[in-house]
Amino acid sequence: VNFDKWRILSTLNKHTWQESELVHAISGEAALIVICGKLYFMGTWGSYATSSLKQIQKLDSQRFCCIASGLNHAVVLCNKGFVSTIEIHNESPYTHLNRKPIGAGEMIVDFPSISGIIVEVCCGHHFIVALDNLGKVWCWGTFSNRTRKPDRLSATDVIKIAADTNQFAALDQSGKIYFWKPNQQQVDFTDEPQQIVCCFGDLYILTKEYNLFKYSEELKKIDLNCQINYIASNSKNIVARSTNGLFFILNDKDGSFKQIKSANILECFANSKMPGVVSHISRETESASSSEEKILVESIAQLCNSQNFSDVDIILSDGTIHAHKCILAARSELFNRLLTSSESKELNFSNASPNVLKSYVNYIYSGCLPELDKFDLLLELYEMAKEDTNKLSDYCIKQGRSLINEENALANYVASARFNNTVLMRDCAEVVVKNCEKNVVTELFRSLNIDEVRKLFEYGTKRDAALLVKHGKLYFVGTWVGTEGRYATSSPKHIEELDSHTVCCIASSTNHAVLLSNKGFVSTIEICNGTYRPGALSRKRIKHGEILVAFPVIPAIIVDVCCGHRFALALDNFGTVWCWGSFYGHSSHVPTRLSGTNFIKIAAGAGDGALLDQSGKIYYWKTERQLIDFPDVAQQIVCCFEDLYILTKEY
Repeated sequence: VNFDKWRILSTLNKHTWQESELVHAISGEAALIVICGKLYFMGTWGSYATSSLKQIQKLDSQRFCCIASGLNHAVVLCNKGFVSTIEIHNESPYTHLNRKPIGAGEMIVDFPSISGIIVEVCCGHHFIVALDNLGKVWCWGTFSNRTRKPDRLSATDVIKIAADTNQFAALDQSGKIYFWKPNQQQVDFTDEPQQIVCCFGDLYILTKEYNLFKYSEELKKIDLNCQINYIASNSKNIVARSTNGLFFILNDKDGSFKQIKSANILECFANSKMPGVVSHISRETESASSSEEKILVESIAQLCNSQNFSDVDIILSDGTIHAHKCILAARSELFNRLLTSSESKELNFSNASPNVLKSYVNYIYSGCLPELDKFDLLLELYEMAKEDTNKLSDYCIKQGRSLINEENALANYVASARFNNTVLMRDCAEVVVKNCEKNVVTELFRSLNIDEVRKLFEYGTKRDAALLVKHGKLYFVGTWVGTEGRYATSSPKHIEELDSHTVCCIASSTNHAVLLSNKGFVSTIEICNGTYRPGALSRKRIKHGEILVAFPVIPAIIVDVCCGHRFALALDNFGTVWCWGSFYGHSSHVPTRLSGTNFIKIAAGAGDGALLDQSGKIYYWKTERQLIDFPDVAQQIVCCFEDLYILTKEY
């Protein structure tokens, strides 16, 4: 958490910071803000100032996940492990990080080269420290004798880093702590540390025994008469939280900690520029509120099936339920839809199970969960309640799972399939496949067609397998069961063909996986698929129990990949999408460019795919390519169970 964020919120308008995905406050007067995947600057930072959002266009192709800043610079970490830096003018005509000439009111964006995937960054006044996924630490900028190029430090197997004005620290896996101020020194520390923080030129260490230490020239234990389980800092303060919920803040005048009255850690960093975070409610008020809510719930429950003020009747096969439109519409999406589309004073549910309807209506009025022990009734109830924002749908799934056993799993799977309840279909199918020999000889199994059998085994086959990246090398472990193929190993198997690739992203489907390297190259892994054993992507023959690695040629730098059952999609840095494999009307082992440009997101399901471009247009393939008529502005797309889900910028 960047605790200075709460200071900058007061200088931004409400719409801007509510829309943002990431806000990093450089000070109380300036911030770097990520909105819709783009980086903006706003405020006054040294001699660089703007009163409105200014986009930093050189960083458009990156997806940001972390920002850190110093006096005159910031470092931005993207989710692929790359870093970029931003610098402004600072008295000297040259920048601190890369020693490039810079004038007043200018901003320089740079891309330092580091031979590793960076996972964490932090900043001092004039330098940057970065930690990569192999536990190596890199430093550059004006610090001791550091250069403008990232320089690897001697510490290894590091898991945490911290920095302040003119010092930084690193914690390795064995519990050793290294402290640079400015020269490296190892802190002689016998306890097992869990957190390190630099502040006011000193190093603070929190141990796993909940003890807090301060290291300056020597190690000193800070006794606060309680156990400390968390420490945090912003650019001006350090705060400690105890196991019993007390908060202590560092007094910069005498270096001691004083207890403060705060409800949470954010309040500890409050200042005059920070907007309110929490409104306090006394326990008496909370208790009174709880009592009122209980009376309200009981009063509404008494109206269930009461003719008092009833304005709609629910017709069942064995009777009638007297109900109230305002309560039904407020508590149920199903009834809200029915009542909105019709002005009738009767709702006919004579074809539904009376017990299910009575349980549903009773829950709407009272909030009491029903006691149903029949699987088909739970499926029907879930179908009614699945769109509601309450606990009833979760109850149906949980109760349904408790009723699945070896004897009824196949019948329950078939029942779940009728309702297209994919959650319970998967749970039932796993039990069916686990007891396959018993189930395949039953009449019910024989009544299934080939597509139903394939879907049953697809849902029921657990993919207990993984691709692992360790020390830059790729390994496979587990059992990978595809449509008709199987590849298994009980210990990690090194995939040597990919040793030269630094893998940063993996997507997979039934019989194949696509790997993206941090240089923008793609490679594929396939197992046996189908009777004739051709790989869906490479179209090469693969034997059972074998794995095939291929390197499709794409004349571009790839930034994102996704997979369907028999195809792969790749998005390059120019907004072009490439497709290969078997995908509606497209069947080729050579990546082919799809029509259209300026795409920013891709998504794939089992047999469908979708693309989102910069203008907000969405293209969707299911049986054929179609342009989705969508009036809002989309920010995310996801394909699942052959449906497309769209998240808008209006949330």
